[in-house]
Formats: sequence, C-alpha cells, structure tokens
Amino acid sequence: MERNQVCVPRPQAVPGADRALLDRRVRYAIEQELARLPPERRQVLSLYLSGHGISEIAQTLGWRRKKVDNMVYRGLNALRRELAAQGLTPSCY
Repeated sequence: MERNQVCVPRPQAVPGADRALLDRRVRYAIEQELARLPPERRQVLSLYLSGHGISEIAQTLGWRRKKVDNMVYRGLNALRRELAAQGLTPSCY
C-alpha cells in the first residue's frame, strides 16, 4: 500500500465512531469528485448513486437507456480513478 493511501475496509470491520468518520471522509471525497464531472454525467451519476435505476434515469431525462448506461459506467470509472488518486481504495490487501 502506498504511504498516503487510505484503506477503506469492509463495513463490518470498522467499529461505530471510526466507521462514521470514515463514511464522512469517503462521502466528502465522492461529493468533491462529482462536482468536477461534466454536468450531464454528474446528474446521471448523482441519480444513480441515490438509488435510481438505469431505466428510471433514462425515462426521467428522456434519454436512451444505452446512453445512461454508458454515462454511469464512465462516471463510476472516473470516480474510482479519482478516489484512488486520493488514496481511497475499496479494501485493504
């Protein structure tokens, strides 16, 4: 693991207060990265991360399902890449 990398362990591995602090840090990083995305991708990814499905987002925005699927895929990849660059990883190895 790199020196500045922060391990984001599985939820059951983190006790109460530490879990809340970790959740806030990850949530803040995600919000910051979402703000940097192009507006359309940010809108789609925000809806997706809020629990809306691909078909529901497509219908809401009046777009083809394939376009929304592609934007979610690319948006999540960009988000993962940027979070990893900040040292936030999904789990410790």
